[in-house]
Amino acid sequence: MRVVAAVQETFDCEISVRALMEAPTVAGLSKQLFNWSSSDEIPQVVKLCRGPGRPLFCIHPGGGVSWAYRALGSIVQRPIFAIQQTVDGERPRTVREMAGEYADLVQSVQPDGPYDLLGWSFGGVVAHQMATVLERRGAHVRRLILLDAALVEPGTTRSPDADFNETDVLRHFVSKNVDLPDLKELTSYEQATEWLETHSSLGAAIPPAWMISHVVRNLRFNSDLWHGHTPDLFGGGAVVFQGSDHERDPGYSRDWTRFIARPVTEIAVECEHNDMLSPDALDAYGDRLRAELEGDDYE
Repeated sequence: MRVVAAVQETFDCEISVRALMEAPTVAGLSKQLFNWSSSDEIPQVVKLCRGPGRPLFCIHPGGGVSWAYRALGSIVQRPIFAIQQTVDGERPRTVREMAGEYADLVQSVQPDGPYDLLGWSFGGVVAHQMATVLERRGAHVRRLILLDAALVEPGTTRSPDADFNETDVLRHFVSKNVDLPDLKELTSYEQATEWLETHSSLGAAIPPAWMISHVVRNLRFNSDLWHGHTPDLFGGGAVVFQGSDHERDPGYSRDWTRFIARPVTEIAVECEHNDMLSPDALDAYGDRLRAELEGDDYE
């Protein structure tokens, strides 16, 4: 099971125990992974965890894939659904359009409220806008949970220095699996695969090339949407878990009180932004998250 969990965490997608049993060697597992078909392996709505009670809907971060939310299954015993960006199809022009489409998806799973929404990073921005959409439809959003989600101040543009490329994503995946002194020498997919085969106990534990391209495309696309978005006012309340690694860039804010009418509970978490769903971080704030999700409606 530890191998299954490690592969899932690395690839941000599901590998079943059966798949591992059918391909128990690193070579066999790698072959299965590299034979994925892009159109079938990224469903727009995926059920990450089973359980009783009201579903929790989690919105993808900037990379467009939502497998990291499966870690929440160790915190809450309830159905967890995630919304992801598919490879094909027409894309929304704004966060508002995206939120409307995603609200439709949520209501296709759960036609009536109350709704519980959660979003990490860019996913928090979309989850907030979804809450306003559902509210305008007459639905009750019971919980809005934001995990280290930032707002772009008016007039702030994306710096060219902050652009995303496939090399950066490759280095990220390699760094999660092996401890190498200088990843700057890594410049190609083939090289990343070779390094992981040599240094990682999981062998070629890296997403297929199409997945890398998909993530990079999503990061660029969603960053543009984020920088062009001004949130609407949500009439409910929210719980905001904030990471501790943020520099005070005047172009970005984590003050959600301007766009949330009822009380906003802010909770500091001692972790970096990219580690908000890591085991150590969830050990730190998981009990509070569970309490917020299992609590009664806000007064």
